Amino acid sequence: MTNKKLDNSEIIKSLGFKKIKSIPELLKSGEGRYFIVNVIAKRSAEINVGSKPLMNADDPLSECYPYAAAEAENDKLKVTPKKMPNKLVDLIDGKH
Repeated sequence: MTNKKLDNSEIIKSLGFKKIKSIPELLKSGEGRYFIVNVIAKRSAEINVGSKPLMNADDPLSECYPYAAAEAENDKLKVTPKKMPNKLVDLIDGKH
């Protein structure tokens, strides 16, 4: 795999969603559920182990999954193509 930097819209397009350009659009479309679940689950795990929040929150550790979903809905997450065979995406904290 090349080291070319892709933005979210290019990654989403590479997954077969030609008209969708962002994670919030993908959420609204109801398509790409497997991709979205993986992105939110990965972010939720990062928050759970102390990753810096990308949005204001009283206590993101109390509700990691809904908080990660809110970050996705607000287009706060930057995803990259997988680096390991058993991963769909990697997240880049705060590099949006």
